[in-house]
Amino acid sequence: MYILDVPFSLDESYFGTCFNAFDSKVAQTLKHLITLVTTKLHPDYLADYQEIINRYLEILHKRSGFLDSVYNLPKSI
Repeated sequence: MYILDVPFSLDESYFGTCFNAFDSKVAQTLKHLITLVTTKLHPDYLADYQEIINRYLEILHKRSGFLDSVYNLPKSI
């Protein structure tokens, strides 16, 4: 969560620009977090982090939905 707080604390305009590698790495890290929270951790963690993860997903889909790595992420968890 702390790793993803850094890019998402920046302005949303950083996503969807010419920094495709940045967007892809953030999407990959978010995918790993979703996998951890939904399959490996206790369900209480899902309740704790669901709102934050859904906000991250919304930002990525809105700004970088043209990337396959973002397009393949769920709309929400």
